[in-house]
Amino acid sequence: MRITTHHPELTESGLVRCEDGGLRPPWAAVSDELRHYYDTEWGAPVTDEAHIFERICLEGFQSGLSWQTILAKRPLLRKLFHGFDPDEVAKFTEADIERLMQVSGMIRNRRKIAAVIANAKATIELRKSGGLSHLVWSFRPTHHERPTTVAGIASTSPESTALAKELKRHGFQFVGPTTVYATMQAIGLVDDRVVGAAPLVRYGEHMSEKTAVVTGGSSGIGEAAARALAADGWHVIVAARRLENLQRIAKEIGGTAIRLDVTDDDSVAEFAAQVSRCDLLVNNAGGAKGLDPIAEADVADWQWMYDTNVMGTMRVTKALLPRLTEAHGHVVNIGSIAGLRSYRGGAGYNAAKHGVHSLSHVMRMEFVDAGVRVTEINPGRVQTDFSLVRFKGDAERANAVYDGHQNLVADDIAETIRWVAGLPSHVNIDQVVVTPQEQVIW
Repeated sequence: MRITTHHPELTESGLVRCEDGGLRPPWAAVSDELRHYYDTEWGAPVTDEAHIFERICLEGFQSGLSWQTILAKRPLLRKLFHGFDPDEVAKFTEADIERLMQVSGMIRNRRKIAAVIANAKATIELRKSGGLSHLVWSFRPTHHERPTTVAGIASTSPESTALAKELKRHGFQFVGPTTVYATMQAIGLVDDRVVGAAPLVRYGEHMSEKTAVVTGGSSGIGEAAARALAADGWHVIVAARRLENLQRIAKEIGGTAIRLDVTDDDSVAEFAAQVSRCDLLVNNAGGAKGLDPIAEADVADWQWMYDTNVMGTMRVTKALLPRLTEAHGHVVNIGSIAGLRSYRGGAGYNAAKHGVHSLSHVMRMEFVDAGVRVTEINPGRVQTDFSLVRFKGDAERANAVYDGHQNLVADDIAETIRWVAGLPSHVNIDQVVVTPQEQVIW
């Protein structure tokens, strides 16, 4: 680590003018490594479980030490703790603690090492109730003023005190209010970058990659799309209500899992607050319930279909539109041939998907001046868990939809999404209809 020899100029705000002319707090002006960390990582929104877990543990290790020390040891710590993978760390035993205590360069504090293991187990347990990311980000303050001086930077807050208490309740260790507030600063829950300081150059390690958000990403077309886009080099944020599935998928593709209920305004707002970049939004969340004639229509089923397919698409698109506009991004709405052709018993789903069809058309007209592309993809018969949801778990009825027929699979639609997303920015595919060869809809 190279320590700077530049004679610092301290400003009235308490910031230091560094060799490159940028203003930074004194702690970030000590070395090139700290300056780079401050410019590219500190305060960047972090939403995935593994990185939040890592940050909590690193802050615990810092207790009584400098961040410069922790930053220098971070590569070693990542190696020893398997990249801070909670599933791997939770398997550590007393023998592993003894082994780590003997490693050269290790922070040889038995309690801190044991805390990492305890925190891994607590992180896994939290998956049953929303997950670590959901818990931590639920304590984001509703209003936070950026400090105007270094002296004005807080060391605790009511939110950090409350979050520390909640983390301890779940079994986390080395998570006092001050340590937790430092974590909140580092992962972007609070913006304590002093007004006038050098800005954040990039948001997190994935910001050099284009970022795609896929709703309904825990299974079916959403999961297949996430995998296809990741294979194409996108950093994919998979979003859905089933967090356990999301975390598995995100881990396998190197993406980020964030819980999202597209029918809930608060959930959408909380989700959007965690997304700092969005180049591609795949509105895939949706579905059908029932196949009843209008005379026997279930109002609750109709309401769910409208809320999920139409309102969900509107909510998420509206919430992420600023990020999409910044990136001159692309919205891909997954519609259905049900939005183009009606059929007996399908009135509720037909109406919802006709709504998505119209919504896509209006988005195309309204977003053109912002440089945001809009594509509507309308699949035909695709064999996924769609019919199982539609018939509320009745596998026999669901299988009958596909038995004896040629069907598409989720990967077919994912390939279509991958294709339209990979086209040059001047090319807009307005609408795609994808059906099995034997299914004729016109």
